Amino acid sequence: MSRSSRSNVTATSSRQQQQPPSSSIFSVPAPIKQLFDQFPLLTYPVNEFPQRVPQHGNAHVLYVFTTDQGALQGAPSYNPACLKWQAYLKFSKIPFRIASANNHASPSGSLPFLIASSPEASKQAPPIPSSKLQRWAMNNSDKAIEEPGDLRYEAYLSLLDHRIRRAWLYTIYLSSNTATIAEPLYILPTSRNPFVRLSIARDLRAAAEAELLKYSTVINEETLFNQADEAFAALDKLLGGDEWFFGAQRPGLFDASVFAYTHLLLDEGLGRGWVDGRLRDRVMGKRGLVEHRERCCYREGKGKKERKGNMTQPTFIDTSLVDVDPPPVGSKDDPTTNANGNKNSTAKQKQKQEKIVQHLSTQATYDAWAKVYDCDGNMLQAIDDDETNKLLPWFLGAVQSSMLEADKELRIVDIGCGTGRNTAKLVGHCWGKEGVAGGDAEVRVEVPGKMRQTGRRNISLRLEHCDCFPTFSASSPSNPEFHITSLPPSNALISTLVVEHVPLPLFFATIASLLLPRRGLALVTNMHADMASRSQAGFVNSDGVKVRGTSFVHTLDDMLGHARDAGFEVLDVREREVQEEDLERGVVGERGRKWVGVWVWMGFVIRRV
Repeated sequence: MSRSSRSNVTATSSRQQQQPPSSSIFSVPAPIKQLFDQFPLLTYPVNEFPQRVPQHGNAHVLYVFTTDQGALQGAPSYNPACLKWQAYLKFSKIPFRIASANNHASPSGSLPFLIASSPEASKQAPPIPSSKLQRWAMNNSDKAIEEPGDLRYEAYLSLLDHRIRRAWLYTIYLSSNTATIAEPLYILPTSRNPFVRLSIARDLRAAAEAELLKYSTVINEETLFNQADEAFAALDKLLGGDEWFFGAQRPGLFDASVFAYTHLLLDEGLGRGWVDGRLRDRVMGKRGLVEHRERCCYREGKGKKERKGNMTQPTFIDTSLVDVDPPPVGSKDDPTTNANGNKNSTAKQKQKQEKIVQHLSTQATYDAWAKVYDCDGNMLQAIDDDETNKLLPWFLGAVQSSMLEADKELRIVDIGCGTGRNTAKLVGHCWGKEGVAGGDAEVRVEVPGKMRQTGRRNISLRLEHCDCFPTFSASSPSNPEFHITSLPPSNALISTLVVEHVPLPLFFATIASLLLPRRGLALVTNMHADMASRSQAGFVNSDGVKVRGTSFVHTLDDMLGHARDAGFEVLDVREREVQEEDLERGVVGERGRKWVGVWVWMGFVIRRV
């Protein structure tokens, strides 16, 4: 380059450096720029998936209506449409997991949908809506389920899709079950905002009404239940003596469709329990459908429980669908076959009897149980007696300490007194001028005789045939002489092994109305949730039939939480597990051996504030 050229370039560069910077409305002022330079832009790493999202790409995931805990346990969905496909995939022996979701998360706008496993972790397979799940299952099962070619198939399927579904919609969203089933399952989990919850509740009710009005100009509940009853009767007749519908060798989609309704209707612990049991009663009266449901599912507790402070936390509870391929009859795994490979007629007869379960109302169950209730060797009753005997002296001492000088007498109520087992204890433990009232739907007590044995003549005893929980028993009234809430407020109340049969809000609202404010005390005992997850109250009658009433699985946390919500403070909490020494000391009989190591009883004392 020539000297003149270098000179021109240098001159030009110098002139450019001397020019003032151009101004623009988009330019950042120097002071602001200097301030921003002190806080440079940072790019954070991508957020990890939530822990509840499946981490293994080799697992199929079915998104259904369930709780987070239910998803971890693989529990049956509480929605019939979801449970149908959950059962069908189990019947097809396709391994999968479930995850909690809602309709807004579904590409089709409704649950369930499935995300199939992907060989590449970075790529996710497209979602499979429920309309394509059957075809997908047939293509991905080692042995696809072929649906029967019976010409009646579609006709019977329409009973489920129309008559039974309409009765279900009314029962869940438009009856008194709304507060105990629809609210805790579909409304409360969506938001903590009361206005949002109210809006969702209104939308669900309106949607149910709109669906029912498609088929009739008015919603007639009697017609709905009668049509559902006819549909269940037709299905029960169709099943006949077969294990699976249409005589199939293994359950298929139709079995899953029926199971989706019968399982939920027979689930006594659904939500907060059944208040209106009319549709449920229609299924309970169909023995074939009840046994079909029992063949399709089982409830089993596995693993040990970990003791943490005052609470028991399950390490693992498997609430899954049954293995649909039981051991062949006559095989070594067949429980009715003896060691020599021959049929054991006694075991076979026992197995047959154990399948028969009669579901009655709680009142009818205890009426039938009353004749042998005090002498049938019930393990939980024995534990309750042992713990109550320890608690009563302290409890009644606290009651006496809370009395005022103006109190003329000490009034105690035994709610759900039944055969008077604990009413007699109150009579034997009381001091001074007391009045003991025992109330139950059907009083079958021998307390007057037991009281005479104690020699206590200064105690007034009042036994009442009354409706202890009128709202809950509205669907099956007991024709009481009066409601127990008609009693005057009392100083104390005991309730032993009763709350298992009553929704918690109703139970604590009732006992709050029976106690004096700011000093009324209550002693409450119940079956522990550890035991309730495996069993429920009931007995075997003289015909070898298991008789069961309505039961709920109440955890100690839930009970204490509802007690506080109802205006109680907790004074004492106790839990009890069965131990080997209980058998050695004769506290429980041999029937209690299978419960060794299991928490079976819980009790607490609360005071109204």
